[in-house]
Amino acid sequence: MSTYVLIHGGSNRNGGDWAKVKQVLETHSHKVFCPALSAAKHSSLTSHILEVLSLIDTNNLKDIILVGHSYGGMVITEVASKIPEKINRLVYLDAVVPHKGQSLFDAAIVVGIDLKSYGVEPFKTFTEPAKFDEKIIKALPKTYIFATQSEFKKLTSKMFETAKQKAKEDHWNYFKINTTHLAMITQPNEVAKILFQQAYS
Repeated sequence: MSTYVLIHGGSNRNGGDWAKVKQVLETHSHKVFCPALSAAKHSSLTSHILEVLSLIDTNNLKDIILVGHSYGGMVITEVASKIPEKINRLVYLDAVVPHKGQSLFDAAIVVGIDLKSYGVEPFKTFTEPAKFDEKIIKALPKTYIFATQSEFKKLTSKMFETAKQKAKEDHWNYFKINTTHLAMITQPNEVAKILFQQAYS
């Protein structure tokens, strides 16, 4: 049995996005947590990090497969940097893999994307820079799942290609799913299958 903590993306997303994936994983006796992060408009990246850390601490979780979708990639990177001893693997589902000192908006700007054109407001949640320890994250096993029909393909394809290039050096696995950005909703069985595999890779 494995323990999964599934972190949703930003804006109007919530823990319910993972409902079908959670159902599949629990059918195979895995323990699954899908927290709803506080509203982006009234929160921050730091607040979301603390919320996930609190969930992990309250439930005494360890050997965690920590999964982040979209903006959730920012959150899981920071969380793992603070408690690497509790993390088995990081999984980025069509997500941002930040550089230290980079916010979600910064990551998008680098590839020529204005997130405001996608309806993403520049709340502190999305403009606060990442502060994680790069050496810790480099040492952790990681997986990137790229949604080939993603609305954010210009950004996420770059993340996917980087994961492929650094597979051996930075301990990456990588996969493609032929679907849109909300892969956990449109292809829950395929996402669950990949997540299941990561527990044994």
